[in-house]
Amino acid sequence: MALNFFDFSNLGGDYRSLITAVHGGNNTSCIGMNQTEKVLVSRDIDRNVLYITNDVLNAKRVQEIASSMDYNSVYLLENTIDPLVYKEVQNNDVNIERIKTISALISNKRSFVCASVDALFGFLPKFDRFANAIIKLEYHDIVNREEFIGKLTQMGYKRVERVEKTCEFSVRGEVVDIFPINEDFAVRLDFFDIQLQTIKKFNPTDMENLIDVDDVEICPCTDLLISDVEIEEAIQKLESLKNADYNSVDSRVRFETIANDIISKLKMGDRSFNLDYIFPLIKDNLSTLFDYLKQDTIIVIDEAKLVYDALEKFDTDYKTRKKMLDATGEILQTKELGVLKKEEALQKLKDFTLLVHQKITNANRFIEPQMVINFDTSALTRYTTNLNEFVNDVQNWIMDGYKIFVFAGDERQSRAIQRTLHSGQIHLEVKKTARISDMSSAILPYKLPSGFAKIKEKRVIIGTYDIFAKKQETSVQINRQDVFSVPKVGDYVVHAVHGIGVCEGITKLSGNFGTKDYVVVKYRDNDKLYVPIDQMDLLDRFSGSDNPTKLSKIGGAEFGAVKERVRKNLKKLAFDLTKLYAERETRKGFSFVKDDELQIEFENAFPYTETEDQLKAIAEIKSDMESNKVMDRLLCGDVGFGKTEVALRAVFKAVLSGKQVAFMAPTTILSEQHYNTCLSRFNGFGINVGVLNRFRSKEEIDETLRKLKTGELNVICGTHRLLSDDVKFYDLGLIVLDEEQKFGVGDKEKLKLKKSNIDVLTLSATPIPRTLHMSLSGIRDVSIISTPPSERLPVQTSVLEYSDAVVKDAITRELAREGQVFIIYNRVETIDQFAFKIRSLVPNAKILVGHGQMKPTDLETVMYKFYNRMADVLISTTIIENGVDMNNANTLIVIDADKFGLSQLYQIRGRVGRGSRVGYAYLMYKKDKVLSDESYKRLEAISEFTEFGSGFKIALRDLEIRGSGSVLGAEQHGHIEKVGYDLYCKMLNQAIEELKGNPIPEEKDVLMRVNIDAFIPDSYIESANDRMTIYKNISRIRTLAERDKLILDTEKVYGTCPQTLINLVDIAYTKALAKNIGVVELYCTNAEIKLVFDSVDNKLMTDSVNKAINKYSSVCVLNLKEMPTINFRYNNGSNIDNFNTLKDFLNISNEFDKK
Repeated sequence: MALNFFDFSNLGGDYRSLITAVHGGNNTSCIGMNQTEKVLVSRDIDRNVLYITNDVLNAKRVQEIASSMDYNSVYLLENTIDPLVYKEVQNNDVNIERIKTISALISNKRSFVCASVDALFGFLPKFDRFANAIIKLEYHDIVNREEFIGKLTQMGYKRVERVEKTCEFSVRGEVVDIFPINEDFAVRLDFFDIQLQTIKKFNPTDMENLIDVDDVEICPCTDLLISDVEIEEAIQKLESLKNADYNSVDSRVRFETIANDIISKLKMGDRSFNLDYIFPLIKDNLSTLFDYLKQDTIIVIDEAKLVYDALEKFDTDYKTRKKMLDATGEILQTKELGVLKKEEALQKLKDFTLLVHQKITNANRFIEPQMVINFDTSALTRYTTNLNEFVNDVQNWIMDGYKIFVFAGDERQSRAIQRTLHSGQIHLEVKKTARISDMSSAILPYKLPSGFAKIKEKRVIIGTYDIFAKKQETSVQINRQDVFSVPKVGDYVVHAVHGIGVCEGITKLSGNFGTKDYVVVKYRDNDKLYVPIDQMDLLDRFSGSDNPTKLSKIGGAEFGAVKERVRKNLKKLAFDLTKLYAERETRKGFSFVKDDELQIEFENAFPYTETEDQLKAIAEIKSDMESNKVMDRLLCGDVGFGKTEVALRAVFKAVLSGKQVAFMAPTTILSEQHYNTCLSRFNGFGINVGVLNRFRSKEEIDETLRKLKTGELNVICGTHRLLSDDVKFYDLGLIVLDEEQKFGVGDKEKLKLKKSNIDVLTLSATPIPRTLHMSLSGIRDVSIISTPPSERLPVQTSVLEYSDAVVKDAITRELAREGQVFIIYNRVETIDQFAFKIRSLVPNAKILVGHGQMKPTDLETVMYKFYNRMADVLISTTIIENGVDMNNANTLIVIDADKFGLSQLYQIRGRVGRGSRVGYAYLMYKKDKVLSDESYKRLEAISEFTEFGSGFKIALRDLEIRGSGSVLGAEQHGHIEKVGYDLYCKMLNQAIEELKGNPIPEEKDVLMRVNIDAFIPDSYIESANDRMTIYKNISRIRTLAERDKLILDTEKVYGTCPQTLINLVDIAYTKALAKNIGVVELYCTNAEIKLVFDSVDNKLMTDSVNKAINKYSSVCVLNLKEMPTINFRYNNGSNIDNFNTLKDFLNISNEFDKK
């Protein structure tokens, strides 16, 4: 949207006075403005703006409003990374966003920065040093490439095989790809020797739309911009601090561990390491946010009292924490705080012109305003569920002389609003350009989150989400073909014939048929197999456990016996699968009624705005239910993303259709929570809900069972208790399984046996590998909810060594903001001793202990007290993992986190950050413990996937680490261990097809002997892993379109393909053509072309083959022997010419199947 729409100064009056005042450098106080209005007026000020809120959630809201007008100039300065406590593993996204913001501030572009109070206190790289570190390149510049690449590394850029995200670069021959932190797109630099030939911007996700540009700026990707001398001084200070006074030997050892880790990283030149922790050592070489602001920047303070209180609280809390952590070994024992002092921050604020907002009074502690302006702004009604009211209000406003501006969001919604208003005899034009000062109303196809009404100016601004439900971008895209990557050097691989080996890389071999690339696979006894590139389709990455028990013996006999044993087992498995799902496909299920007015009324009663993913999942589930097929759908949504509401709409539809619903949860507490949710949501709709779990008395259970059997109960919530033989349904139509990963296959199948044609809806944030595999392979349907509620913030996750000081600090911080703390301690036998220790660390905290071995009534009491905020800390086993929803608990501490599975850790972390506050998760392992490789991978993964919507990614990573196991079996390590995931799936599909009466004939490979050079030069693609990916893609070529697309895609990434690579692609394409007509051997030299067929069959005796033979009848002969052949005779022809003849012959022979 054009910025000039909100030309508030042209409205005159108070707006003009306000903008004139701040332009003139006068501190101004505004009273009574609406939130949207505050932001829009600030955006209309022709200056750089720093907009300060009291917390990060409000800062994000401001960013959303401001971005709706001009996204590219709006930045969010994230809250500073905690510089007190050292984390061994920590996600660096916050640091990257911070550097993006200061990169924008240092440029000459106009910028609007949103920041919460705590973001003001952190230190930043020295302004002059950051500015001087920026690399500026122009078309035809002379560049020393080696120095340039070295500087990129010093600037924090990570060298990778292929650029995919910010702060990465790659080098391939004379092409350098880089994704600058200050750019929205990656940049390709194409050199000729030392001259920069071209600069192109491109999207690294699809390599589309390469756009030539004349120049580019590359800003540093690290805040570590200090000299070698300063680094050495920091190391010396760290060494000296080892001799400071500590309160115990353990504390001294802890600091030595931290110091040694930091020193090691500094000496290695690790520029990706977040160094907020050592800022007190280098404070003189740092700047603050205020040093980056231009002198005429306007600072807007949103709600002065809230901002000042937050500023004071941060200062007090930080000083208290530092004092508490001194001498514990966790922090640097220096006089410097590591952040700005409150007095310093306040003084720096006063160096700029301030615009201070208050709702009620102009009294504030920041300024004595030189001008005070009162505004009369009214909020609007949300019309999302009542468009008739919207039409009536617009009619009344127009009658009263108001000008109406409706921000519809896009062209389609603009037309929809225009039609709606037209039905009420209101005629508004859709305009792409307009101004708020215009004298005519309009509908605009732009997004503005919410609106407001101005009484004096007689203007009404109606926002997009005042009319339409809010939609969000889907953050997780799952491509079933991309779940498992191609083999890389060092990976375990599975050859379809020879079995499990280790990929050692790529080598070139020269022989009678030219120079070609081969993949080298090592087998038992150090035997080597050289796999031609055209046979790469026989080679897959092994996706079972990380370390197979042994390598196969080359030759195939041993592995053949293994495959035969697996094949026999798969026959039963395929039979079970085929029977189960064939019955579901063939047996008609119940067709539930379509939505009626009652269903719509129920859905409109939902007090929140559904996300786009929720609406899509609801539509998919309803479609399944309304059809006559039996639904078996997996609903995969991150914790807190609204899976329950989606399920409740399915439940309501089932009840309206006269069916009963079983809502199963793995724990008693969660079943109680679902029971209470159902009671609340179904209140007033005449639906009877019951519950079966161990919290119910025998009399209550007996009465519930009776009502269930007679049909008096519509919905039953419960645990595994629903599987008991005494549970009889009157007419069960739908099963909902929540937290699916905690149910065994036996549990689920037992429930299905109660009635084989019931619909099943499975809910999970991180489905177990077996279920994920079934969904990805198409055995089950899957719906994904990957967008968080608008006010949900990522959980800040840290992985660190256990420390009493850190535990105490984390609890104290949470209690200071009146929150609650979860501590996961998964050893029942010593949990009380651990609780005693925590009580001694935080004596003022009210602490409860809960675990699964307690009496049901005692456990219920504990959870009830914590749920109702009668305690501050809950120390428990993993009983909280499954769905316990407590919005006030926003700090999580996991003891011995390395012992948990990845899915478990993700589920546990999902218990915090469910409200509108930032959640904190501390994943701790024992002091001085050496983590296993798998444990480290899990902890690294959980810290990497901090954003909401990562549950499906976590499950995919888990599938790689653990394997999918038997598809219907309960164990996670099954026959997949013997043959690998991909081959296992192929064998399973073959077994299923055989059972269906569609046996898949054994595919015979074509022995290719083509005398031309065919390989990828190392100078064209340096990375062996990248070459492996290209090879795998080449081996999959089946059609001319696939051949052409592969060459095009490769050239987008790496530049013009060399002839040897094109030869390699053409050999693979030729092989596919030859296989189509039954060729098993193919020879092409300068003297002959020879095609050997396996038999005289329908593939050989076709019109297309005859047509090809006729075209080359002067040089080719067909011999119909037991092994038929087609021979071409040449006298010293060219290898290339003969190969082109072969391609033409096979293309004609395949005309029956051209695609």
